[in-house]
Amino acid sequence: MVIIVIMVGILTPSLVKSRSQAKYVRWKGYNAGLSRDSEMILNYSFEDKTFKVDGVNALRNEAEGCTASSFKLAASHGLIKGGCSWGVGRWSQKNALQFDGVSGYVEVPDPAPVDFNADDDFTAMVWVCFDNNLRYEGVFSKSAYEENIAQYDLFHMNDASRNIGGDIQDQAKEASAPLTTAGVWYHLALRNRAGVMEIFMDGKLMTLVPGTAGAKQKCSSKLILGAIGRTATTYGQYLQGRIDCFGLTKRALTDGDIKGAYQMGAP
Repeated sequence: MVIIVIMVGILTPSLVKSRSQAKYVRWKGYNAGLSRDSEMILNYSFEDKTFKVDGVNALRNEAEGCTASSFKLAASHGLIKGGCSWGVGRWSQKNALQFDGVSGYVEVPDPAPVDFNADDDFTAMVWVCFDNNLRYEGVFSKSAYEENIAQYDLFHMNDASRNIGGDIQDQAKEASAPLTTAGVWYHLALRNRAGVMEIFMDGKLMTLVPGTAGAKQKCSSKLILGAIGRTATTYGQYLQGRIDCFGLTKRALTDGDIKGAYQMGAP
């Protein structure tokens, strides 16, 4: 019995590492397939820590199969700015970007291919881990709050609800549950389908309640990760936490697609 206990103690870390490696490899294969989707505009895997654009650290956009009008791959890499540093993602083998909650964000230089109308179908998906679940902070945003414009965004609430909310122009909704937990990885999806906004957490459609909506109009702001757009050029509500994957597709993914994305990437 003592020998068995010793052997279990020796083998368990190795088995856990092997399982983690298998999940990571499976996700990499799945994500590579997404890059061939003609309607996927952004596919940030956060895997290349050495990538730069004109000397600036950046997230490489792997959406090489995109055929959307006005899309230019070279103008869609995410520029890393402010207080960001590299960290560990969902698995020990996976990279993530750590946002400091003070000044860190990622900016998509060209707003044209991500400039959706209120009735356009699209889906944004992200893996995020909140360091502090009592903060109001942006996960991603194409908004100008001080101009009462929230073209589209996803954020974490700072009240006792500790839940997720989002906007798509004149639609503002907040999830009634569940509560978030600090230090846990979540797969979140914002979908606009036939002009109706929906939010998913870990592959499940969330029950939403109305929030305070902005104007039904677009803004000139760039799409950013890790903050909320206050004006077209200034940001706030910075994320304190990590993101290790972000994708934006110019169609409304099915419930099954979103659930599958969660399952293929679940840690």
